[in-house]
Amino acid sequence: MTSCEALSPVEPLARFILQKGYFRPSDTSVKHNAFMPNKNGETSVYRIQRLADEEVYQIGREHVASILGRPLLGRADVLTSDVLELSLRVEPEPSPIVCTPILFPGLTRSQKENGDGPN
Repeated sequence: MTSCEALSPVEPLARFILQKGYFRPSDTSVKHNAFMPNKNGETSVYRIQRLADEEVYQIGREHVASILGRPLLGRADVLTSDVLELSLRVEPEPSPIVCTPILFPGLTRSQKENGDGPN
């Protein structure tokens, strides 16, 4: 990947899960809170196209979990097209080791608190 390479609609993005409340252990499904934006209106995801599962988890362990001092519990993968269909933006980064933010323009505090995304 180069710094100019745009995200393909079918490119997978990984969100690393560090909190038990972000997934259901009974069926391993991910809750919407795992993708809620931070105070800056962003959610960090990582570009993982063409990476083996172990490489993806290594990125999560080294560049997310260890920095935050939490165990890596899993990951949630989403396609770029799924993000774009919600009228969100993805700012591409050239390396999977650099987080790629999902931007939530115009998301109100009420929507953040209720877990509602933009319409």
